[in-house]
Amino acid sequence: MHTRHPLTLLAVLLVSSALMAAIGVAIRCTVGKEVQQLQSGPAVAVPLMVLADPTLLRVPETTAPVEDTETLSKPQETPSGSRIPSINPTPEAGAGTDAGTDQTEDQPEEQQAVTFGTVEDSYFDDALFIGDSRTVGLSQYGRLGQADYFADVGLTVFNLWDKALSDTNFERQTLETLLSDRTYGKIYLMLGINELGYPMDSLLGQYQSTVSAIRKLQPQADLLLCANLHVTRTASAGTSWLTMENLCRLDAEIAAMADGEHSFYLDVNPVFCDAEGYLKDDMTGDGVHPYAAGYTLWADWLREHGIIRNEETTVGGDQVVHSPGAGL
Repeated sequence: MHTRHPLTLLAVLLVSSALMAAIGVAIRCTVGKEVQQLQSGPAVAVPLMVLADPTLLRVPETTAPVEDTETLSKPQETPSGSRIPSINPTPEAGAGTDAGTDQTEDQPEEQQAVTFGTVEDSYFDDALFIGDSRTVGLSQYGRLGQADYFADVGLTVFNLWDKALSDTNFERQTLETLLSDRTYGKIYLMLGINELGYPMDSLLGQYQSTVSAIRKLQPQADLLLCANLHVTRTASAGTSWLTMENLCRLDAEIAAMADGEHSFYLDVNPVFCDAEGYLKDDMTGDGVHPYAAGYTLWADWLREHGIIRNEETTVGGDQVVHSPGAGL
């Protein structure tokens, strides 16, 4: 039986690798020059990444899944030892209290009108995004300004304070350290879908405690409580706890935590979902995570929903006016 010489196989592998690397360099320097994900890894891996998800090259229609898939598994019981940092700072004068709590007595009755409108990327330079794998995808494919991203696959309100993560602008550290060392103007929070298998009361209690802790560490920041991105009808039907009813209840409870003055509710689902609230099949490959092009749409939507405070309220264009104390 004839056997191919090992040197021949080695030569084929070397030539193939060199060809893949050359193609990768060409993609980086042309159609993929503005795609951060393609610029960070080895050149030889770039063609494989493009094959896995053609939307990296802004191709809108594809059936390939996003690489950063996250398995959603039902937790068996409420986790023990979930830690919320013990923080007792002195509130700044005029700073807001925890979301949903009573306002200070010396707060003026007349509040600035709050609208949502289009902002430049520089608006996000003092922003922090906190979330699970969907926020990881946003950091990779829809990065906004000089924003920081504290995000990880499987991140939950139960393990949020125990994780040590890193990003472009900060080295590996805990969220408590990050919030203690830096000052943010806006903090975006999207968590909850991985925790839906836990008892709802436990999840909501931990979420509220997390909101309170963030508010105490960053009292000057606007806190944007983001609705959890929904899943496809198939993904929902295949998991007993990932129902539309559970998702809608969770998002409604999160919306109720926004006070309309220092914490606000944002819901990007209309961009991705059908009339019944399910993630559209052509927006995702795994039923849970958007394609790379979807994160670009998400980023564009966030640019159109920046917080604008005005002395007088004017309704115009796509701006939506929200009075103090009302949910968004």
